[in-house]
Amino acid sequence: MNILELNPEENFLRLRIEIPEDLYFLALLIDPGDELRGWTFRQQRVDRAMRSERGERIRVKLTITVKKVDFHKFSKRLRVLGVITDAPEDLHVKGLHHTISLSVGDEVEVRKKRLLKHHYRILDLASSRVSTIPIISVGDDVVAGFLRPQGVEIINIARLPRPGEE
Repeated sequence: MNILELNPEENFLRLRIEIPEDLYFLALLIDPGDELRGWTFRQQRVDRAMRSERGERIRVKLTITVKKVDFHKFSKRLRVLGVITDAPEDLHVKGLHHTISLSVGDEVEVRKKRLLKHHYRILDLASSRVSTIPIISVGDDVVAGFLRPQGVEIINIARLPRPGEE
């Protein structure tokens, strides 16, 4: 993870996600109640003949107050759910719920209520070089995978023939 800006007085972070493991560290860093600002897509509403229809999806920069963070191992995406607190005025979406989906290459701003000691430890780990270790396990079956900070990622399982099988 690339730390672009860190302001401890304002509890403000600006980060760039560089590798999939950064999503894991970001999930540990973001807490409910934090404000997250980033680029996302939002469905635009179009009013026609006294009813609202769905319009096109537009790319917009939103700020949400975080309610929940969903991290799924190896999906290469982090979903941050919350309530919109800042958006372009023409969208009329303040106060509505939205999910910002983060992936490798995204830049995000986080304003925390407080930066605690363990947050700095997470930032140190995330900004250092994260290594993945290839592993192979041979038993009744052969299993190949990678050991990553968020757990073991299984790539392939090969079943070995049993005695009496062809």
